[in-house]
Amino acid sequence: MTQSSSATASPARLRLHLENSRARNPLFHMTRAAWDAAAERHAGLSAQIDVSIGWDGDIIDTALAEAHAMVAGPINRQRIASAPHLQWLHTTGAGVDHLVPMDWLPGHIT
Repeated sequence: MTQSSSATASPARLRLHLENSRARNPLFHMTRAAWDAAAERHAGLSAQIDVSIGWDGDIIDTALAEAHAMVAGPINRQRIASAPHLQWLHTTGAGVDHLVPMDWLPGHIT
């Protein structure tokens, strides 16, 4: 019995960007220490993810050039809409009313 190449090929790594704002309550800060603790608890999953952590837009342009997923708050519409590989956007806020209508969001981003 032979296996197909897709069954034996290594899965592509997920590029995740965590964007923080120092102006927000520290409860919303996604720090390297918090990521490392979560990665340790979920080693199998975290081994498949390359993460970048930004503060106040310091690395956002570079990160969004390659990111597949992003967790952020607040959301910069223009930067998000121009991210070529972004497929998933998650906000840290309790609502998205300020983002609707979402006609600015490209169809490849959920």
